[in-house]
Amino acid sequence: MNRRTFLGLLAAPLALAAGCRQPAPLEKETTYKVRGRVVGADGQPVRAGRVNFYPESGGRGLEAWGEIQPDGSFTLTTYTMDDGVIPANYVVTVSPYSYKTGNPRPVDAATARQILAKYRSQDSTTLTVEVGPRDAELDPFVLK
Repeated sequence: MNRRTFLGLLAAPLALAAGCRQPAPLEKETTYKVRGRVVGADGQPVRAGRVNFYPESGGRGLEAWGEIQPDGSFTLTTYTMDDGVIPANYVVTVSPYSYKTGNPRPVDAATARQILAKYRSQDSTTLTVEVGPRDAELDPFVLK
């Protein structure tokens, strides 16, 4: 093998490596622990499902979600489990599906009846909330 071939073989992996850099990781914005509850019109807890927080149109923030527990409570997640939410104004939906197993599973029929159709879509929900730069316990979301 001559010297020119040898140098060419050495240079090729370096050139490929330079062009295949990983993108710089996105900086995570500060999140704040936020908890809440979901109750039906009768004041009874919604016992399962998921809340989704969507940043208001044109606003800052990232989507966040929380699994509804049997007592109606939830804790929000943005990046890692229960890490909280970025301060912003959010539109809130309530889904009659649980994702605890990793796959969506419908909640029981009685719970599904508590979650009226208007709360299931960003286009029709009337639930909104402003989350400030602090840990918070939100007022209950009442589905009526």
